[in-house]
Amino acid sequence: MKKSILLMALFCSIIIFTSCSQPGEVTVSKYFQAMNMNDKDTMGSMALQPKDLEFKSFEIVNLAESVEKDLELPILEERMKKLAAKKMMQGNNAMDASDDLEDLKYDLEVARGSRTKAKLQKQIEEAEKNFEAEKGKFNQITLKVAVLEKKITREREMIKMSTGRTDTLSLFAGKSHYQKIDVKVTLENGDVNDYVFQLRRTDLTLQDKTIDGRLIILKILTAADYEKEVQAEEAQEAEEIAAAEESEDTEEVKEDKTAEEKNE
Repeated sequence: MKKSILLMALFCSIIIFTSCSQPGEVTVSKYFQAMNMNDKDTMGSMALQPKDLEFKSFEIVNLAESVEKDLELPILEERMKKLAAKKMMQGNNAMDASDDLEDLKYDLEVARGSRTKAKLQKQIEEAEKNFEAEKGKFNQITLKVAVLEKKITREREMIKMSTGRTDTLSLFAGKSHYQKIDVKVTLENGDVNDYVFQLRRTDLTLQDKTIDGRLIILKILTAADYEKEVQAEEAQEAEEIAAAEESEDTEEVKEDKTAEEKNE
């Protein structure tokens, strides 16, 4: 009888809590409940990178406003198409440079006369530099493709966790909603640490059809690690902007040279 009353009281308290709380607060609280019960399956279904904390208690101290962004998957896939085309073109450039180098080496083997051989040797040295440069460009693009492939795979995984959808995702548009929640956690050893829970919900749309996703936990970080990650992302963003601006300047120089050659 007492057990039934306790269960009923717990059930009622959960209903009251969830009805008065924001979705992000409910998600974080349910995750702490799963950790408390050592429910690995629930933790895995709620968090992209589950983390198990040995804690005594927790307190949600701040819920940031949700930030809405366009669904990133179509953007990433379009970027992959362009990068794949660029990789193919650069691969052809590297192969052409390799063929030119091999032709010069063959010419050197059959050449007669020291002056001719010296001239060919100089051309080979230039061709080797050109081949290494073209191969280096190809390798850089290949690395970018690998990084982008990981981003696409991770994006698809997040959409799957939030919506349950795995197929025909390229047909959907949609929005992603991000939220940062600060939590003060008292650990089993008595230490009190600040954690940041990063949440996301994905909503998919196709014409009049809408699939509303659920909130999932992207990351669980200490406040210190979160700050480091933010700083690293800002530095990377600044580096990408600088690289893009440098690329634009290079293209402008090429266009100016081409225009000058035509005028001549």
